[in-house]
Amino acid sequence: MQSTNCNCPLNNLQRMSATLGKECLPVDKILQIGSEFCAQLQTTTECDTCVATKRVCNTLSQITLRLICFYEAAYVDAVDNLSSDVSTSSSSRGSNSLPTTPLSSHGGAYSPAPSTNPRGSGCKSVAREMKLGEMPIEGTEGRLLVRVVLVDACLSLNEKIQDWKAVMEEALEVEDKQYLSQYNAVIGRCLDRLANLIGLLRLDSVSTERS
Repeated sequence: MQSTNCNCPLNNLQRMSATLGKECLPVDKILQIGSEFCAQLQTTTECDTCVATKRVCNTLSQITLRLICFYEAAYVDAVDNLSSDVSTSSSSRGSNSLPTTPLSSHGGAYSPAPSTNPRGSGCKSVAREMKLGEMPIEGTEGRLLVRVVLVDACLSLNEKIQDWKAVMEEALEVEDKQYLSQYNAVIGRCLDRLANLIGLLRLDSVSTERS
């Protein structure tokens, strides 16, 4: 249900945008921002005032792209370090390659690495100690946990983006339809990259369990 009273904490968007503007973030910070941003997307989707406001839409689109870039960087960091930790798995699977390439929702094959190379996009992830409750999880187990949590984070972001897209399309005025194609193009790239990353994370997890 949408609200006619705007209670959107838009200053939070500015804070998240500033944080994601950095070149390097620890993985726990990336996941924290992802959780906060999903909550913000839901709040915006339920707000009649903000859901189709151009300034808000532009900011949400930019943050979404940047967040996905950091999710990709966290994945690459986990794979790189896991490969060095588990030499037997690394030798059987290759450096960062995957044994098979599942199909995306558009019928194309998933690439063996994120479609946009995080190393060349100004996004870097730094591993930090992961915790299960109060128990620290380090090394291989910690990096495996990162990948599991990343799947949930990507699925949640994908759901919130889809909801926002549907409501935004209905809320845009007739004279604003010219902007719809621009937003849809950006959102489409976001959804494609998320689908690619989710497929890689799931397939890589299965490959690790079998190795």
